[in-house]
Amino acid sequence: KTRSTLKRKVRKFAELAGPDHFRVFRSPDELADFHRQALTVSRMTYQQRLMDAGLPEDAGFVAALRDRGGRNAARGFLLYAQGVPVSYLYVPIDADCAVYDYLGYLPDWAEHSPGTVLQMLAMEVLFAERLARWFDFTEGDGAHKRMFATGSVDCIDLLAFPPSTRNRLLVSSHRLFNGDTGICLRDDDGQLMAWFPGEGAGAPRAFHPATLPAHDSAFAMTVHKAQGSQAEHVTVIVPPVGSRLLT
Repeated sequence: KTRSTLKRKVRKFAELAGPDHFRVFRSPDELADFHRQALTVSRMTYQQRLMDAGLPEDAGFVAALRDRGGRNAARGFLLYAQGVPVSYLYVPIDADCAVYDYLGYLPDWAEHSPGTVLQMLAMEVLFAERLARWFDFTEGDGAHKRMFATGSVDCIDLLAFPPSTRNRLLVSSHRLFNGDTGICLRDDDGQLMAWFPGEGAGAPRAFHPATLPAHDSAFAMTVHKAQGSQAEHVTVIVPPVGSRLLT
């Protein structure tokens, strides 16, 4: 079922996007061109806008792209719709291992699964060229990772605090519990922080994302996951009238 679903997504995207909707970049000049085009997508992604984690734009990164292109140690992939880039994937390759380094897509195309389609097409190219025996999805959870992966390794972000009264108070002061919901915004200094409700309406609590306990990130939650949040106000998105889901 999964394989047929993937093929159907790829076929439907091709029908919608038109001819020449997929391109591979290999040489130094090609990878520099990939970078230029991919930036038009990266700047619109939530990774860049909310977490400053889009495709790097500095000259050093472009130089590294060119260097890898000269050693046949990287691939860039772009997905187009009517000639316009809508999704990118950059994959460096080291020691028989291709690494899922940077991926992004235009939010307006999310319903057409451009990230999944590009992932599928890219993996077909990588393994057909026999440049890698492994594909490393790196840390973090994701539906596409669970869909493609054949195995995983448990990992954690560990913060070690020297034993002191101050640090004990810092750790205990989070007071975050299952169902608590926060948003990620930058503070006055430009630092990305996770903001949670405080004691009063005008006193939110801010935590560095790296110090948060185990959590899931999302633009919205299903009704099932929202249970226990004790939110005073809830917005529910429902299907069009007449859907069998509205029971």
